[in-house]
Amino acid sequence: MAVKSVPFLNMDVWSKDLLCALTKPNWTQQEQPPEKAFLFSYYGRILQAEENSTTVRKHLLTLLETSHQWPKQREPGHTLSPDPGHTLNPDPGHTLSPDPGRTLSPDPGHTLSPDPGHTLSPDLGYTLSPDPSHTLSPDPSQLGMALTVGLAAVCHLDHVWAVLEQFGRSKPIKWSLHSLSPKNSEDFRWKWASSTILLAYGQMAAKAKAHILPWVDNILSRMVYYFQHSPLDETLKQSFLTAVLMLVEAISRDEGAHSYTFSQISELLESLMVLLEKEPRDTLCTPNRQQTIHIISSLW
Repeated sequence: MAVKSVPFLNMDVWSKDLLCALTKPNWTQQEQPPEKAFLFSYYGRILQAEENSTTVRKHLLTLLETSHQWPKQREPGHTLSPDPGHTLNPDPGHTLSPDPGRTLSPDPGHTLSPDPGHTLSPDLGYTLSPDPSHTLSPDPSQLGMALTVGLAAVCHLDHVWAVLEQFGRSKPIKWSLHSLSPKNSEDFRWKWASSTILLAYGQMAAKAKAHILPWVDNILSRMVYYFQHSPLDETLKQSFLTAVLMLVEAISRDEGAHSYTFSQISELLESLMVLLEKEPRDTLCTPNRQQTIHIISSLW
C-alpha cells in the first residue's frame, strides 16, 4: 500500500492536503486521534519506500518546519497558521557538520572511538517500561512527527541524520536555543521544536534497530546538546527522557552492545543528574524521577 502511494509524494496538492491533515488542531482531545496516528505512520512508510533521497529530505524538512505549531493545539483561542515567510531549503548533496569540537558524522560501517571505562551493558531481560500510572506524555503530535522521521530512517538513515542536523541549524531553532525569555508568541512556539527533535532522534534509534549501534554516541551527543541548550521545562524533560529510553531500549535489543564501548555515557549521566536535581524535593515518586532511575540503572 505504501509503495503504491510513493508517486503522490511529488504531487503538491496531495502533499499539502496531507500536511494540513497532520497539523489540524485537536481541540477536543489530548490524545492523538486514531486517524491522525495512522497518517503519521503511513507517511513514514511512504517515505521509507521512496528511493529518491532529495524527495525524502524535502518532505521531512517541510514536516519538521511545522513542529512549533503543535503544542499550542491544546490552548483554546489560539489559531494555528503556517509561517509563509519561513522556508527551509534542503541541500540534497550536503550533510551538515555538527557542533564544532565534536565529530558527529558517523560512517555506519565505522566503529566510534571508545571512552575507556564507559561500557554500556544492557540487561536484555530488563524491562524499561515504566509503571502505567506514571507514564510521561509528550505532545501526541510531536510523537507522531517523530514516528514519521523514525520510519523514514529505516531506509534513509544517513539522510534523516542530515535533515535533523539541517533543521537544528535553521535560524528559528538556533535562536530558540539561546533565548531563555521569548519575546512574542511566535518566538515562544519555536522553543517547542527542540522537544520534537529529541523525540525524532529517539525514534530514529528505535526504528533503525540493527543499524543504529555505530550511531549511538552521535545521537546521544545531539540529545544532550538539545537538553542542555534549550529552555528547561516539563515538555523538554519528558521529551528528553522518552527519547533516551527509546535509544537505550534499542541498544538493549542488540547483543553486540554488550561488548561495545560508548564515549557519551558520562555526558548523558551528567544531564540526567541535572534533571534529578530539578525535580521537587518534597516528592519522591515523580514520573521524571522514576524514568531517570530506570535509565541510569540500565547503563551499568
